[in-house]
This record gives sequence, structure tokens and C-alpha cells, in this order.
Amino acid sequence: MNLRVLRCFVEVVRNGGFSAAARVVCATQSTVSKAVRSLEDEYGTPLLDRSNGVALTAAGETVYRRALAILAEKEALDAELGAQQSLQHGTLRFGVPPVACDRLFARPLSAFHARYPGIRMELHEAGCYALEEMVLRGELEMVLALLPVSERFETAPLCDEPLIAVLPEGHPLSGRPCIRLEDLDGSPFIQFEQGFALNPRIRDACLRRGVSLRETLCSSQMAFIISLVAAGLGVALIPRLMLAEGTPAGVVTAHLDADDLRWQGALAWRKGHALSPPARAWLDIMAEMPPRLSPDMGQT
Repeated sequence: MNLRVLRCFVEVVRNGGFSAAARVVCATQSTVSKAVRSLEDEYGTPLLDRSNGVALTAAGETVYRRALAILAEKEALDAELGAQQSLQHGTLRFGVPPVACDRLFARPLSAFHARYPGIRMELHEAGCYALEEMVLRGELEMVLALLPVSERFETAPLCDEPLIAVLPEGHPLSGRPCIRLEDLDGSPFIQFEQGFALNPRIRDACLRRGVSLRETLCSSQMAFIISLVAAGLGVALIPRLMLAEGTPAGVVTAHLDADDLRWQGALAWRKGHALSPPARAWLDIMAEMPPRLSPDMGQT
């Protein structure tokens, strides 16, 4: 059974005959007749009483009622997909880590909503590793990931930021505009909580240099991390983007001289997966947005 066969059968009943149905479905009368006969053969019982025009049999009544429902569902599906393709309806499922997301996405999300008010936006917050797993499970379509990512993803580069060392006021390194990882050797270190991709990148960079950072506390909240630094509990390394509006009270900052340790963000989605119209539109919106900060050192 296929939908065209069902359509032929329904039109025969609606129009009271095969020739009239053939005109509606743009087919020959013999084609329509064969379609109805194939449906009867499939179910092993007559659906039309041909001795009395095209009256429905008891089985025909059942098939006709179900066929109307099936064809209505198909029309509804076509209409819904058409609305999604035209971005009148649909859902954007996007994931971000709670680091710099306000700087990167507040304006683009506002622009997306203004342009496509019928698209529902679902925003999920988690560490990059957790977000990547959600994409692979099909729970999210696109996320902000920290490069590099595995070959299971396709990416669109978004930002390339240096890291900034955040130190408590009065720290021996305060006053220096630029420091190296080696200068922090042995320092108590406040890191992001588990699941944040920046942590292993910092550890790897320290290992390459023989630097030891004594990890003390961790948090997913940037304001709390800075407060812990201001309280003298350690130092932190954060993306420069997080301090774009100035240095908070109680801390001083220094640019980190480490070209192999940068915060490189990208929009990532499952490789080989066809993006939905809302996700493609989101990529276009992000491409239109000017970068928040240039990749040079700038002010820290």
C-alpha cells in the first residue's frame, strides 16, 4: 500500500466513480481501477460493491475512514515541514558553556528571535565535553565547543582569545602587563569545574613546560572564581573575553604569554548530519555578527 493508491481509492468514493476520480488524480481510468484492485488484493476482500455503482462494503468503510486520516496526516506533515523550511515554525536546540556566553550570544539570540519569531529557542548550559556528548546523542543540534574537537564534529570558527591571568591585589606578579606560565609555577590555582574543556588544555600546557599549579577550588561561575581570587585563595586563567568590560575590584590581571594556550571557540555539530533550517539560519546570524574583540592582545 502507498499513499497514491489510497488517494485513488478515496477519490473514487468521493467522486462516485472511476472516471471522475481519474480526472482528479490526473491519471487514466485504468490506472485508478488497478490501484483500487491492488488495495483489495492486499487486504483480500472487496472494498467496493461494483454492482451498485461504487458503494462501500463493510471493509471498504473501514479502509475509507482510515485512509482519510492517513492522508490528512500526510497533508499536515507537508504543511508543518513547509513552515519549518520557511522558518515560520521549528526549534533551535543550542548548547553553551557558562563562560563568555553572554558576551558571545546575547545579541545574536536577540537578532535571531527578531528575524524568526516563530522559532522556539532551547538553550542548554553545561561544560563543553557534556555538550558534545549531547550533540552525539541527538539531544542538541549545535553547541559552542572549544577547539580542537574530535573528527565526529564539523565546526565553524567563532573566536580566538588569549587567556588572562587573574591575580589577587598585592600578588608578587601584579603590575606586570604580561607573564608566562612558568611565572605561576607552584601557585594555588582556581579552575573551572570538571567537564570544562579548558582545564585539560591548561594542564597539558603546564606539563609541556614542567609547571606545577596546585589546584585548590573549582567553580562553573566566573563571578565566583574572580571572588575567590580576590579573597587570596589562588590565581585563575580565564578567556580575555570575560574581562571585556574591565577588571573587577580586588584583582589585577596580566596577559598570558602562551600562544599554544588560547580559548578558541567554534560552533560544532555532528559530522554528516544535515542541519535543520533553524540551525542553518543560526549559522547565518552568527556569521553576520561582528567579532566582539579582535584576536590581538588589546587591553587587559
